Amino acid sequence: MAIRFIDIASLLGLGVFIGIAGDGLINLYKAKAWAYVAILLALAFSYIIVVFVVDKLFGKIFPSGVKRIYKPKTQKDFNLLKLLSLMIGCLCGYALAYLGLGNAITNFFYFLALQLRIKIPNNGQLTAADKPERLSS
Repeated sequence: MAIRFIDIASLLGLGVFIGIAGDGLINLYKAKAWAYVAILLALAFSYIIVVFVVDKLFGKIFPSGVKRIYKPKTQKDFNLLKLLSLMIGCLCGYALAYLGLGNAITNFFYFLALQLRIKIPNNGQLTAADKPERLSS
C-alpha cells in the first residue's frame, strides 16, 4: 500500500518538473526561438526512442528468469489516481510556472542539492577549462 503512495508522489513530482519544462518550451516558442524548441523536442524524442530500443534489445539478448509454460490469469487492480498523477503533476507544474513560481521551485532544489553537498561543478557555469580547445593544424 505504501509503494502505491510512493509511486503516485514520484509521478506527481515528475509531472511538476515536466510542466515547468513545458512552460519553458512555450516561452521559447513565444520568443521566436522555435529552432531551439524543435532541436530540444527532437533530442527528447530521439532519447525516448533510444531508451525503448535498448530496453527491448537487452530484453532479447539477456532474458531474465525462467519462462513459464503457461501464463496464469491474474486480475490487475486498476488505480485511477496512479494513472492520472503524471497528468495532474504536469498541469500543476505548468500552472505554477505560469504564476511565476517555476524558477523558485527549481532554485529550491538547486540550493537543496548544495546543502546536501551534491557536487555541482562551478555552480552550473562553464569555465575556460571546460571548453574544448581548438585543434591547431
